[in-house]
Amino acid sequence: VVVASTATDGDVLVKHATGSSHANLSNAWPIDIGSAATQSEGFTELHPGLGDASGAVPYLTGGGDLTPGTGGFFIELDALQPAASGLLLVSLVQGAQPFKGGTLYASPVAGQLGFGTDDEGQLILDAALPTGVASGTTFVLQAWFASSGGPQGFVASNGLRLDVP
Repeated sequence: VVVASTATDGDVLVKHATGSSHANLSNAWPIDIGSAATQSEGFTELHPGLGDASGAVPYLTGGGDLTPGTGGFFIELDALQPAASGLLLVSLVQGAQPFKGGTLYASPVAGQLGFGTDDEGQLILDAALPTGVASGTTFVLQAWFASSGGPQGFVASNGLRLDVP
């Protein structure tokens, strides 16, 4: 789901299938996009992301069980374009540094993963934390893309903070 930077709490967002004429609206739902909207326990969205000239912003979310050694979780990214390539940045603390016209939440960067989205512009990663990850550990994720439509040649998703129980 691409969330326009002009969206506010309570707005109804609609996702259309690729190639849709948009004549029939379906799958509409209200969404909380406040400054720190919480999805599943342990997953906190950090807003805003950095959109392109049209106001569309890549959207990063997650859900599942972050308990080390037991459950599994997923991270989902809805990018602006199909088959987009970018970097998923990872930090162990939440930052809020100005960067390329937006906010870098995964700062300082502890790691990065190059990725490509599918033909729908999505990336879904399934994962589980090993038993050695300490309770209270924080991971902050954010996706960045080079884009001629971005304010300084880049667009970025919102941040996503994962707090290990």
